[in-house]
Amino acid sequence: MLLIAILLTKSGLGTAAIGQYEQVWFMGGALSFFWMIGLQQGLLNYYPRLDAKAQPQLLALAVTAYFLISGVLLGGLSLFPTVLLPIFSGQSSLPFASIALLFLFFYLPTLLTDTLYVLLKKPVELLGYGILSFGGQLLVVLLPAFWGWSAGAIVLGLLWLTFFKALWLIALAFRFGQWNWEWLQVKSWWNASFYLMIYSAIGGYITVFNAWIVNWYYTGDELQFALFRYGARELPVSLALVGGLNALILQRAATDLQGTMPEIRLRSTRLMHFLMPFTILLMLSSRWWFPALFNADFLASLPVFNTFLLLVISRVVFSFPILNALQDKRITLIGACSEAAFNVIACFILVPIWGLLGIALANFLAYGLEKLIYGIHLSRRYGIAVNAYLNLPVWGLYSLLLILAWLFQIKFG
Repeated sequence: MLLIAILLTKSGLGTAAIGQYEQVWFMGGALSFFWMIGLQQGLLNYYPRLDAKAQPQLLALAVTAYFLISGVLLGGLSLFPTVLLPIFSGQSSLPFASIALLFLFFYLPTLLTDTLYVLLKKPVELLGYGILSFGGQLLVVLLPAFWGWSAGAIVLGLLWLTFFKALWLIALAFRFGQWNWEWLQVKSWWNASFYLMIYSAIGGYITVFNAWIVNWYYTGDELQFALFRYGARELPVSLALVGGLNALILQRAATDLQGTMPEIRLRSTRLMHFLMPFTILLMLSSRWWFPALFNADFLASLPVFNTFLLLVISRVVFSFPILNALQDKRITLIGACSEAAFNVIACFILVPIWGLLGIALANFLAYGLEKLIYGIHLSRRYGIAVNAYLNLPVWGLYSLLLILAWLFQIKFG
């Protein structure tokens, strides 16, 4: 995705056209954030506890459920666009609407494919799927862009790609699944996922709201939307590594929390030693490589990008999997609601002052608030000190250096 973003700026596609392309992807996120992650995490938590006979049934059920949810969402959007589009996107129209909606119908279920490979413990096949999937995405996006075609041609290419990915998912379900449902399984999966869905919906709302407020404040200006989307990118490798470690911890902590705690501290420390120095160097050098990597039109995105790099400070704090293992659903919802409410209020205050940078700052502060709430609760309620799962001296030093690098870039960059 980052490579596509870079190369699109080198193509003949204008900044406004790139904004149209980003609007379609944003719509995919807006339609999936409130259910997809919660159901996936529920699968990761619930599937290993089933016996060998019930597991294939749950796989088939999950695939069917994803297609049904996608059909309901896209059907509603097609029937009531004037009502639902402003709610989901903050604007009254979607670029290339008919093609984009069909693309999104196939796209949403395919978000389940990688989770199924994780559950089936097939890393080699997952890697192969990733190479084919993202290799295909590079081709269908970049070839039309460099041939001088429109953003609509790119969305059409994505439609065909996701159609084949959907067929791949169905084939995977037939290969490893079994359509012999027991509604008790549906209920159990739902119970395992319900609070995770609410938590993910509240947390994911922040990402959607960020783009929504850009559309609202700048009245659908596609140029400003493109500038924000190109700046509002966390380091891809950090998201991948943090997400992978989080999935591992969720599975292990569910059965042996005390035995997993030292592992959380050790692995998160290793992650910090890799991610934090790299992020600091990336930030300090960004004023040279960022405009060269994209183009001069996106220079206004640089302060937003550097501010989003700060999110790694909260990402490497793995308090949520511990709370999930303790089945403390109430505090996770309180933390997520506090984070979302703070972000909304801070955005409305900071956007008129600092524009797009204000949105990025609101994000950084909101994510930090959530982790602060969780840390205090674990200490007071369960006697679990922060240092039990987080190497505080290492984290504190890296965080201070990263914030100083950010201040230097904002002042002199």
